[in-house]
Amino acid sequence: MTLVGMRDGEDVYCFVYPVAMWGRIREIRTNKGTLHRMYYVIKVLLTAGLVVAVSEASKRSSLLGGLLASLPLVSFFGMIWLYTETGNTQKVADLSRSVFWLVLPSLPFFLLLPVLLRKGWGFYGSLIVSTILMVGLYSVMVLALRRAGVEL
Repeated sequence: MTLVGMRDGEDVYCFVYPVAMWGRIREIRTNKGTLHRMYYVIKVLLTAGLVVAVSEASKRSSLLGGLLASLPLVSFFGMIWLYTETGNTQKVADLSRSVFWLVLPSLPFFLLLPVLLRKGWGFYGSLIVSTILMVGLYSVMVLALRRAGVEL
């Protein structure tokens, strides 16, 4: 949606139908609050849809579920939302750099969790221990980067 002007004191947004052959443009009269709420709901639904897709795909195939989960879709959507809301490419670049550095300490989580599960640990115990390791490694990474002069 793009703000195209004002009419009768209200913002007028243009919305192009997704089917190109219609070729119509529809005006939506709304106040900014309504539009922001709609945008927020869309963000939540898309993000929740991603989690459900990973869960459902994993029931059928751990390879497919793993592939979907390993794609940087949360980062991808986060960058799109950030740019859409701020128009600030520097903020997107900063987010991308932070994601890069913080993915590294999260990787041992994915190694430790299956090891603990195979050794007979319960699911929640394995999840908690793996998460504690990951949080500890995040802390070490952030401190190491600060000492190296890299600010996240």
